Amino acid sequence: MTKYNKKSKFLYQIKVTLMGSRPPIWRRLIVKANIRLVI
Repeated sequence: MTKYNKKSKFLYQIKVTLMGSRPPIWRRLIVKANIRLVI
């Protein structure tokens, strides 16, 4: 379930796939536009 936050108007939809998996394992994530992604 996605909740709407008045502080962030925009959302990004990101598809994450695990490398090297057969069949592909993936998830679709919905995150706020102001989130910091760190690898």
